[in-house]
Amino acid sequence: MSKIFMSTIFSHYRHALIVLALGVWGACALSPAAASSPPAASVQLAAPDAKASAEAGSPELLQAQTRLQDAQRRIKVAKGLLKNGNAELAAIKATLATTPPQLVLGGVDIPTLETMRQQILVESQAAEAAVQTRRDEVNAVESVNIVQPLPVPATPAAGAPIEQQMLASAQAAASDAENEAYTLEISSQPIALQLARAKLELAQSAQRSLQDRLRAIDQRLDAARLSAARATLLDTYSIQTYAAYPALQEFAESNEKLAQTLIDLTERLANLSQEREQITQQTAGLKEEMAALVRQLEQFGFGPIMGNLLLEKRSTLPTTNRLQRQSQDNRALLEALQTVEVTLSQERQSLRDPQALINKLLGSLDAQTQKVMQQDVEKMVEARQTIFTNIQEIKSPILQAVAGIEYALEAQQRTVKAFNTFIAQNLLWLPNERPVWSHSLATHWSGLQASMEALKVEGLPRALREAMQAYALLTLFVIGLFMLLLGLRSRLLARLQAIVGAAHHPHFDVWRSAVRSLVLALLLALPVPLVLLSLGLLLSTTSLPLHGIVAHNLLSAALVWLNASLFLVLARPGGLTEKMFGWSPRALASLRSAFYLFVYVAIPLDVLASISLDLASTLHDDAGGGQFLLILLLSLLAFIFGRLLRPGGAFIKHWQAAHPVHWLNRHITLVFAVAVGIPLFFALVTANGYTYSAGVLTQTYASSLWVMLALILLGGFAKMSLQRAYQRIARLRRQREQQDVALSSELADDEVDAPASAEEARALDMSQIATQSRKLLSFSLSLAFVFAMYFVWAPVLPALSLLDQVNLWSVSQVVNGNTISSAVSLGDALLTGVLLLVLWVASRNLPGVMEIMLEQWTTHEAGTRYAITTIVRYIIISASIVILLGGLGVQWSQLQWLVAALGVGLGFGLQEIFANFVSGIIILLERPVRVGDLVTIGNQTGTIRRIHMRATVLEDFDRKEIIVPNKQLITQEVTNWTLSDTTTRVLVDIGVAYGCDTRQVEALLLEAARSVPRLQTEPAPLVWFMGFGDSALNFRVRAFVGDADIKLSVTSDLNYAIEKILREHDISIPFPQRDVHIPGLEELTTVLKDNLSASRPAPHIDQGATA
Repeated sequence: MSKIFMSTIFSHYRHALIVLALGVWGACALSPAAASSPPAASVQLAAPDAKASAEAGSPELLQAQTRLQDAQRRIKVAKGLLKNGNAELAAIKATLATTPPQLVLGGVDIPTLETMRQQILVESQAAEAAVQTRRDEVNAVESVNIVQPLPVPATPAAGAPIEQQMLASAQAAASDAENEAYTLEISSQPIALQLARAKLELAQSAQRSLQDRLRAIDQRLDAARLSAARATLLDTYSIQTYAAYPALQEFAESNEKLAQTLIDLTERLANLSQEREQITQQTAGLKEEMAALVRQLEQFGFGPIMGNLLLEKRSTLPTTNRLQRQSQDNRALLEALQTVEVTLSQERQSLRDPQALINKLLGSLDAQTQKVMQQDVEKMVEARQTIFTNIQEIKSPILQAVAGIEYALEAQQRTVKAFNTFIAQNLLWLPNERPVWSHSLATHWSGLQASMEALKVEGLPRALREAMQAYALLTLFVIGLFMLLLGLRSRLLARLQAIVGAAHHPHFDVWRSAVRSLVLALLLALPVPLVLLSLGLLLSTTSLPLHGIVAHNLLSAALVWLNASLFLVLARPGGLTEKMFGWSPRALASLRSAFYLFVYVAIPLDVLASISLDLASTLHDDAGGGQFLLILLLSLLAFIFGRLLRPGGAFIKHWQAAHPVHWLNRHITLVFAVAVGIPLFFALVTANGYTYSAGVLTQTYASSLWVMLALILLGGFAKMSLQRAYQRIARLRRQREQQDVALSSELADDEVDAPASAEEARALDMSQIATQSRKLLSFSLSLAFVFAMYFVWAPVLPALSLLDQVNLWSVSQVVNGNTISSAVSLGDALLTGVLLLVLWVASRNLPGVMEIMLEQWTTHEAGTRYAITTIVRYIIISASIVILLGGLGVQWSQLQWLVAALGVGLGFGLQEIFANFVSGIIILLERPVRVGDLVTIGNQTGTIRRIHMRATVLEDFDRKEIIVPNKQLITQEVTNWTLSDTTTRVLVDIGVAYGCDTRQVEALLLEAARSVPRLQTEPAPLVWFMGFGDSALNFRVRAFVGDADIKLSVTSDLNYAIEKILREHDISIPFPQRDVHIPGLEELTTVLKDNLSASRPAPHIDQGATA
């Protein structure tokens, strides 16, 4: 029973007991006197454990105290809102209902008005900051997240230490306070939100009141300045014309001009104030409209209504050109103001001494007239001073007004840019029409007929006829030019064919002929686009919007028709692409068939579809007919692409023959599927109501194809130019070889040393030049294509930002002790994929291109170039890995232990692989061996061709490739014959017969060595008499060559020269001789002869023959 009673007391007086217990515990734990006083024995036994427990539990107690204090603060704020919130809200509403006092400005002079204006400007800035603060408070209240409090911890057991009981009691008290705060905050949340919004409205009301007062002051100030300027002009006019006094008349007219300038500047200042106010209001309206559209998009979602709203709003936004024209007008005003300042500076000098000016004017009069005109002249000078003063005073307000307008224009440009970005981000994902199947075909046909009838009602033929009459000269010029082009067509074709026929001439100028042929082809393709262009321009002069729609589509069709016709002219049978580029006639026939279908069917269908869709959008009518036409157009494009790119077709066969090792040859079916699938996908998008999206994507896709076609033509001319360059190099090579042969023969006749650098002067390898040039050209065209695609697809790229809202997964990161979660979106994944694709292409092509550039534009050796390109490739691969991990949301802090563990494991398991990899890096950086060096490793000798991550490729003299691990190049002894000096010694041993003159032999061998052109003259060749051999006198020839690669060929040339010169001087090279002595050979020979004689039969004598 006592335990139940104590627990009840403890639960009711928990807060008081906690405070008391904390005070007692703090005194016992912190007081030195208490620590030194002798406690009871039982306490002495428990003291060490209690102290340790207290020290261990103190952070939790402090945390519980912090929670309790924070909850009490929240309770206080919530109770205050519940108690005083309604009263404060009523007071704010009463203040808003009160009409602010009117500003009385009658009778206030200009200096006072300017002072009041400056004060209100300062107050307006403060009010603007207050509005922003209140707006942040509203956002904070709207986004506040009232967290459910933690549950009350369990009560510790009765025998638990006092520290645990104190900690549990503190946590329970904090939880109770948090529960109470949670309840009160939920109750006060509506009042807090209403109060925050009311305070924002009050701050905005104060800001509007200040703006109204500022506007009233500006209007009053402009009126006062204008009145003063006009009064000055009236004073000037009140002075009579002094026709009889030229000096006074000129001075009075100058006053009138300056007074009129003052009036013009004053009126311009008033207009500037109104213009600035108008721009500010427009910017505020745009911000409100964009905020409203954002709310509507969040409320109604992605539907046709929002798509049409965004399309309509985009058409009404201020254009960049208009804003730039306004800014140019302001700059023109500043220039005019500078002109006035220059004029005033010339007059200001004379006004520094008014009396002197008066005396000067009076000095031009006689004595009697001076007395009469004294007062008038003084009044004229005083008027001049007043005008100057007023102009000087108005300069500063004009400059401030212009600066204000520039600031307002910049703000409006930012708002318009943000609005356009918002529209571009969302419009592509919004349908602007209903799906095709939502209505019947009859309904769509009726809508199409209504659009065409609207053109008839608007009088399109009549408007065109009136425009032709209004611009009769232009019409006659177009008709005359059209007839002239048709009449000159045969001559133009003949000129173009003549240029094509001269393509194989040795002195054919490729680029000049390319320009001429393109100009001729443009003239041949111009007639029909000229007619479309003229009709479009004539219709654009009318004021009716429907006529403008037709004009815009005709102008677009003229450009497309011109491009297609230009290619048809270039692809004529026997034309430029066939004769100069070497394209297959069958492939060109297939291309011409596709382009004819595109020009005469697809372009008219595109014009009809575009006009129908634009008319339906303008008239707010059904666009089903235009959708059907667009679907038919896209289906036709899919048919054209499928017919052109079908596997096994003429065009594909030509491509495969021209690019036999291209990677696309393995994916021809995929290319065909993509080419056909893209237009069909756009057609499906159109059928679902995304007409605008399909139109934009189709136009962008078509622009990409045109850019690709233009780059193909450019590449064809560039390849032809390279072929001409190869031919010129070949001719120079032949001329240089002939000169070298002639020079060698002359030097041989004159017995003069031939130059040792003849090998360096040899012509370049044409195959190597062609390969490098093709790589560089391919890289340049690819780079141009990438940049062109960026600019073509730039208007569509903002729409991809919507992919950032599609979260794939979330990652967490600890920053300064706080855990921050971030999501990896679909946009991040796609961007990572694109970057990896770019880096993959760069890793495959950029090092090779860099090697070509380094070889042609720098003096680096081959080994240095190879090291640079290899390190660049490693950097690109490392960047790819970093980008991949970053795009996936993987942080280095999450991978470092895994990488360390894998590094240790792989280090033990694959230590040889890692040793070779590190050795490869050392070879690239330290460069003990380089690509192209002649080295000897063990018993292998050869030239280093490639240095990979694990091994080095060595090519021996039999052109066999030997794979040597990189570790051997670092740990073993390696002989590098060309490390610091490529000069290599050549030794040739020769023997001559005994009896020859040794000095003559020495001279002949030196002469033979000097006759070899590729032997170096320094160090000079030497000949040594090495000794007496068994059958010859042994000599040795020592010489040096500049490159180890030519050592064998030069040794062969030296042997040829030695043999020739010794043969010419009848000096023989003996064979090795041996004398063999066999004991008893004579006796054996005698026995063999006797045996042979005995075994031989006697000769038979024919008696008849004798007779």
